[in-house]
Amino acid sequence: MNIQTKPYHLIQVFNNSYTYDKAYKNFDSRQAFVQWKDKVPSPTSIQKDQLLISPTCYQNKIGIVDNLVILSDHNFFSDEDLHNLDCLNNPNKKEAFRSIPNGLSQKNTVSKIQFGALSKRPFQFEIFDLKMKDQLELFLHWDYWKIGEPQRTNFKIANLELGKPIHMMIDGKRDFSMSSRKKRVFLENNYILTYQGIFREIHILKEEKIYWKTIPKNIKEINLMKYVK
Repeated sequence: MNIQTKPYHLIQVFNNSYTYDKAYKNFDSRQAFVQWKDKVPSPTSIQKDQLLISPTCYQNKIGIVDNLVILSDHNFFSDEDLHNLDCLNNPNKKEAFRSIPNGLSQKNTVSKIQFGALSKRPFQFEIFDLKMKDQLELFLHWDYWKIGEPQRTNFKIANLELGKPIHMMIDGKRDFSMSSRKKRVFLENNYILTYQGIFREIHILKEEKIYWKTIPKNIKEINLMKYVK
């Protein structure tokens, strides 16, 4: 099924963000679990001049089709990945990972598609604001629950230029919940964003399909890490 749309800006986001316990504050202790993969599975694909979307992904879309589409795919997708993330937050967990047949299940392809309207007013997604003036501008959108302390000033990170990926990293910590005090949790937000250009067609597939996307290598790095304690 083809969706007739006006021209829209397309952005690809790869997300490698996670939380962890103080026992893993030394990066060497968690590096093997959180390093970027070479490829990740996705229910969406960019082919020539159109965007292909698997039906379940489209059914779970966020927002209304307008002039902006954001594809978000996660670096953590296998059952082993999810187990390791659980261990990073529960250091006393001793249960070893036990593989399941096939290793990759549809429910673990942690991907989403978000539609929106791009203008001079900020469009918020993940930990970012996006604005369109003469070109696409990416801003930090600080949020205690998503980024944690210390509080950061919202500022322009970079312009998103066609085919030029940006790798942005920022860390923080949370010390309590809205209802009661809990143990300190550390957060690392880690994103790669690429502006793919202007497209016109969106095609919804009849059947579910998984594509494999390559993580960009030659990228501009913006490191906002403070290595909080």
